[in-house]
Amino acid sequence: MNLIYILEKALNKLFLGFMKDNNVLENVLTKCCLLNIFYSTNILNIEPMAEHIFELNIDERLNKCDETLVEDIARCSFYKRNEYSFATKYCSHHNPEFYPIYDYYVEKMLIYFRNVDHFDNFENSDLKCFH
Repeated sequence: MNLIYILEKALNKLFLGFMKDNNVLENVLTKCCLLNIFYSTNILNIEPMAEHIFELNIDERLNKCDETLVEDIARCSFYKRNEYSFATKYCSHHNPEFYPIYDYYVEKMLIYFRNVDHFDNFENSDLKCFH
C-alpha cells in the first residue's frame, strides 16, 4: 500500500474522526505537528501555531465555512511570515469540500496550466486570495 495514502488516511482519522474538535490544546498541537511533518511546511516552532488556533476557537467557523478563517490562522503573530499554506492545509483537513489546499506546488501547476491551456486569466497574486 502507498505510504502517502496511509498517511492521508491517518490525518483523516485525526481531523475528521476522534480529534475533529479544536477545543483541546493537545489535540490541536498533535494535528499541527503531523501536518507540519507530513507537508514539510517548515514551521520550526509549531507550539505557537497550535496555541493560536486553539485561542481562535475555530470549530463553529469551520462548520459555517467561514472564508476569513484561513487568513486568521495564517496571521499568527509569533511568526514573521504569513503561514497561509499551513492554514489552508489545517482548514482543508477539517472540511476538504470547502477549503482548498494551497502551496508552492499547487501554485506552480495552476500557473503552468493557465499558461498552456488558457483555462483562466487569473493573476498570480489571486492564488492567495480565498474567494
